[in-house]
Amino acid sequence: MSLLIDIQKSFTICLIGGDPEITSIQENSLSELSQKYTINFCKRSDSFTGLYPSFSQIVNELAKESTDEFMFFVNPKVNLKPELIEEMLIELCSGF
Repeated sequence: MSLLIDIQKSFTICLIGGDPEITSIQENSLSELSQKYTINFCKRSDSFTGLYPSFSQIVNELAKESTDEFMFFVNPKVNLKPELIEEMLIELCSGF
């Protein structure tokens, strides 16, 4: 797979869960990846733990916090694996 753009060294991971404990577990699961990349976390649980009227509102509020070109939105039910985030990053830089 050939890269169309250089692999970004900084990106944002938006953790959309409202539970701070789950968000913390997800963030900690990427500690290995943070040795190689700058990961900026946008965490819904830091700003609002209640119910949103729509998923779009969650995405819009988290997207406003990011200055990175690439953003990954992560459901609270996902068990994050560093290698999968890196694989998606490479695919994005390859045009997918």
